[in-house]
Amino acid sequence: MASIVKQGKVYYVKMYDASGKQKWIKGYTDKAETRALAFRLEDEKTKLIRGDIDPAAEVRKVERAKPLTVHIDRYKAHLEAKGNSKNYVAYSIGDLKRLMDFSGITSASAVTWGLIDSWVADLRKEKVEGEGEGQVTIPADAPNTINRRVGSVKSFLRHLKSQGGVAEYTLEKYPKLKTKGLERRKRRAMSQAEINALMKLPTLPADRKLVYRVALLSGFRYSEVASLTPASFHFDSQTITVKAADAKNKARDQTVPMSTKLVKDLKKAVEGKEREVRVFTMPVKSEAAKILRKDCVAANVDPTHIDFHALRHTFITRLAEQQIHPKILQELARHSSIETTLRYYTHFKQEDERKAIDSLIA
Repeated sequence: MASIVKQGKVYYVKMYDASGKQKWIKGYTDKAETRALAFRLEDEKTKLIRGDIDPAAEVRKVERAKPLTVHIDRYKAHLEAKGNSKNYVAYSIGDLKRLMDFSGITSASAVTWGLIDSWVADLRKEKVEGEGEGQVTIPADAPNTINRRVGSVKSFLRHLKSQGGVAEYTLEKYPKLKTKGLERRKRRAMSQAEINALMKLPTLPADRKLVYRVALLSGFRYSEVASLTPASFHFDSQTITVKAADAKNKARDQTVPMSTKLVKDLKKAVEGKEREVRVFTMPVKSEAAKILRKDCVAANVDPTHIDFHALRHTFITRLAEQQIHPKILQELARHSSIETTLRYYTHFKQEDERKAIDSLIA
C-alpha cells in the first residue's frame, strides 16, 4: 500500500508499481490532495495487475510524458547508431533545438501544424540584433534551408511516432516551400536502340562500359556503383549487396539479384583485388554525367536529359515495359513507395499508349 512522506514543503507518494519496483512520485503541498493521488495510483496499479489496463498503453503514456529534451537526446543516439555522418546529426539536432528556442515547447505533442507555420514565418524574416554600432542584421533563411529544418522536425516526429513517443505524426503532409532547386531534375529513359548504340561505341573504354552496364542492369545509383568492392558480389547466390552507409536508405544493407549477363565480366573485374578495395575508378558525379553525355553524342544518341541517374530511370522503365508486376518493380528499385517508382521513374511515350490500346479486343 502506498505511503505519504513529507520532504520539505511537498508530500511524496512512496509505492511499488505493478512490476514491483519502488517509486517516489511527487505530490502536492496539501496532504489530502497527495493522499487522493496515492489512491488513484494504487487503483491504476491494481487494474494493470488484473489486466483491466493495457500495459503497452501505460508504456506509451509514460513515453509521451517525457520531456522533449529526453526524446531529442535519444533521437541523437539513434541517428549516430544508424551510421549517419557527424554533420547530418549536428544539423538535425540543431534544427530541433532551434524550434525549441523559438517556441519554448517542452513536449513533443506540442509540435503542431500551426506551430510549424509560425516557425517558418519567423525563419523567413530578416532580424536585427543589438544596438548602435553593435547592431547586427541576421538574414532570413533561404527556402531550401527552411525545407531542411522542417524536414529534420518531420523525421524526428516520424521516428517518435514509431517509438510511441507521440500519438500522431501531425506533419506527414506538411508542404515544402517552392524553390528553384526543388523541382525534380528532368531525366529520360534510354530506348533499347540507344543502349545498343552506346554499348557498341568503338571508343568506349571497357571499364566505363562495364560501369554503364552495371547501372543499366541493377538500377544502382552513382554512389552505389562507386562503392562496390569484391566483397559486394556474391557469385554463388548471384546477388550484389550495397552497404547501408552507401545506399540512399541507410537503415540496412540492401541485397539485389545479379543479372546473369554481368557475372562473367564482374568476376574478371574483381579478380586479384582485395575484398574491400573499390572495383571501379570513377570521376566525381558531375564529371561522370558530362562523360556519359559525350559518349551519347559520339554514339549518335540524344544526350538531352541524360546523366548517370538517367541509367537508373532506364533500368526501371525497361522493366516496366516488360510488364513486370509493380510490386516487383518497386522492390528492384528499392523505393519505399510504389508512387515514387511509377510516378517518377517510369517513362512512356505516346506510341506505348497506342500499343496498349491496340492490344485490346472487343
